[in-house]
Amino acid sequence: MILRCVFVLFFTVTAAFSQNNLIVFSSNAGLFNAKIEGLSLHDEYKQEIKFTSITKDTFDITIATKDRNLNLTRKLFLLAKAKPVKNKEFVYSLELNEETKKLKLVFVTVHDIKPLPDPLLPAKPAEDTTYKWRNNVFGTLFELKEGKPIFYFNLPKNGTCTEGMTQANLDHGLAFIKRTVMDIEKHQYTKEIVQNNCITCKQLSVILMSMNYELDKLKLVKDAYVNLVDKKELKTLEASFRFESSKKEFANMLANPNNMIPAKNKVNCTKAEKDSIVQELVSNTKLFPTDHERFQFMKEKAAGYCFTSIQFKSILTIFLHDREKLDLTKLFYNNITDKESISILYEVFSYQESIVNLETFIKTN
Repeated sequence: MILRCVFVLFFTVTAAFSQNNLIVFSSNAGLFNAKIEGLSLHDEYKQEIKFTSITKDTFDITIATKDRNLNLTRKLFLLAKAKPVKNKEFVYSLELNEETKKLKLVFVTVHDIKPLPDPLLPAKPAEDTTYKWRNNVFGTLFELKEGKPIFYFNLPKNGTCTEGMTQANLDHGLAFIKRTVMDIEKHQYTKEIVQNNCITCKQLSVILMSMNYELDKLKLVKDAYVNLVDKKELKTLEASFRFESSKKEFANMLANPNNMIPAKNKVNCTKAEKDSIVQELVSNTKLFPTDHERFQFMKEKAAGYCFTSIQFKSILTIFLHDREKLDLTKLFYNNITDKESISILYEVFSYQESIVNLETFIKTN
């Protein structure tokens, strides 16, 4: 009996420490669902799907797209240098060949699974040494309020960047990113830095060094592109990427630089849509389970719509996070007919810094 218990315990511990994760995201194939042999089906159509606790290193995966009814079944190998690994997260991109109308999975990267800190908030030190981070102003880059950064808008009024940020501001930003634990916060803070400041390719390369994931680096290059002073030096950033797949994606970005320019809805809105049409749009947006998918739907389907501030507020209330609410408001700013009443949108935001960010955007547009 004791021997059996020891065997069960050994098997359980071994399984727990040999699990891997798989992330599949759609590059240009639209929403999709997926299932893995022996695991539950992700029957919801999403832009990105994550499988966790995979104990097999070889299995079949089946993918189906929503818009084009395309299917793909192939065998995946969660291996590194042809050897089994454990506690790794594999990332694949789902790509659609527009000519052949066929799907393919492309390996992007593999990295260690990083557990969340336990506890999420470390115990307060006996001697409080955090005072220097409270309610302080760091150059003209940002200020901290209750530990949260509020980044200043430092772009020139004419919208043309001729010189990068000061070395002092760059140093402040790097120091703050270095002490940020969560990768999702690192990505958000670096995004705000490059979107609110003029920047050189050399400065951007230093910021990219502080990021762990190749996907986040690629996204940051796109976010920074419009504010780059020396776009001709963009190719020098290739050295910031480790994997061939990332370098290939970066090369595609260089070949199509217009794709890195944020989309703006070029509309001249004087009359808003009927409430019934907006309500139908709200109902359709609610069908998507995540803010990311709701944002993509609005971006693709509603670009030509015109809204009153109250109508647009009803759309924003569907979203959970300030980040998507803020980005969507900026994207559809030109679609709002009564900009004199736009302050009513402030009511949907959870954080004061989001309102300040939006106010700054409105003043400069």
